[in-house]
Amino acid sequence: MRCQIRITLTAISHAGSDIGDDWSYRVSVGGQPRRVINGQGDGTPGRRYPVRRRWTFYRECGAPHSFDVQARLKEDDLFFSDTGTANGTLKISCPNVPGMQVGANNLPIMGSVTEDLGFTSGGTNRVTLHFNIGAMCI
Repeated sequence: MRCQIRITLTAISHAGSDIGDDWSYRVSVGGQPRRVINGQGDGTPGRRYPVRRRWTFYRECGAPHSFDVQARLKEDDLFFSDTGTANGTLKISCPNVPGMQVGANNLPIMGSVTEDLGFTSGGTNRVTLHFNIGAMCI
């Protein structure tokens, strides 16, 4: 039996300083990268922006599994782009019964980006990547 594990990036939210509105993200889960580009106005603190990026893995049923998450966060500016990282681990235990499903929603991986003004640092924007994870023994 194999365990199908689906990890979905469902949203990105921002808090702290408003340092710009031209954001892009490169998110890697379990070594598989995906690029996420949001539209204008997507870095406003206090807002949550829906996205949909999915990763699928096949592992052993009846065992715990973990997936490293690494993200590069970037707000593009004309002279000095602002960059940061978010890192974490998502964990799930696969069931050992065919057809049985388990999962968790809204798991956060957090990072930050500090504005680069060239001669000094500006404010800091805290970025949260929101994930769902589910597993089913097939």
